[in-house]
Amino acid sequence: MKNINDGVFLNKINQRIKNGDFDVHFTIPFMTRDLFFSSIKGRINKRIISNGTPILSDIEIEDCIKETKETAINIIALYIKLGFIIRVGTGFQFTEKLYHMIKVAYNN
Repeated sequence: MKNINDGVFLNKINQRIKNGDFDVHFTIPFMTRDLFFSSIKGRINKRIISNGTPILSDIEIEDCIKETKETAINIIALYIKLGFIIRVGTGFQFTEKLYHMIKVAYNN
């Protein structure tokens, strides 16, 4: 961020995300507040780099929500392909393979 004013919108939107203002849109697994904030932050940073106004319209925020959903769907697809989760009924179940990987990751 090149100056303090550039972070004002980002801070306000981050507070709205933390307050749960967008949680109604988080309808699928792996769609998180952090992932959504990263999408917002990326767009704002692009604007700042190109000397644009660091503010997003409602339509652009909706695009960030869609982008976050697409990313979450890709994460699910990858986890299914790698055998970390399986589809059961109307939801998903973590496999022993994922539990083992988490255990190994946190023990190292």
